[in-house]
Amino acid sequence: MDGSPGSGVPPIAIRIAFLGRAAFSQNGRTRHLSAEDAQKLLEACEPTLRILVLTAMHTGFRKSEVRSLKWSAVDLVHGSITIESCYAKNGEARTVPMSPDLAAAFEKLKNERKPKG
Repeated sequence: MDGSPGSGVPPIAIRIAFLGRAAFSQNGRTRHLSAEDAQKLLEACEPTLRILVLTAMHTGFRKSEVRSLKWSAVDLVHGSITIESCYAKNGEARTVPMSPDLAAAFEKLKNERKPKG
C-alpha cells in the first residue's frame, strides 16, 4: 500500500481544491460551506481527490497538513488522525478525531488499496 492516502492526486488538483478556501474569508470573518455546497464540491471531485477534500472539510487541516498525511498517521482503530509536529503551524503534534463519514472513507480507501492475493 502507498505511504500516503493522497498518492495519485496531481498537485494542481490539490491547489484547485483549496482555492475556494480564500473565497470564504471576508472582512476578517471566516465563512463556511453550506451542507449543499459541501455536497456539490465532493460530487465534483475525482475519487482520488475526494478523500483529501473530505479530510480538510471534516478536520480543518491546512493544505500542507493534508498533503503531509501518511497512512501511519491515520488511526482507524481509535478514529483519529495525527499531524506530526514538523507539519503543524505551531510546531506541536496534534491528534484530531475523525467523523464517522471520514473514518468510513479512509477505511474504504485502505481496503481498495490492499494488495490482492
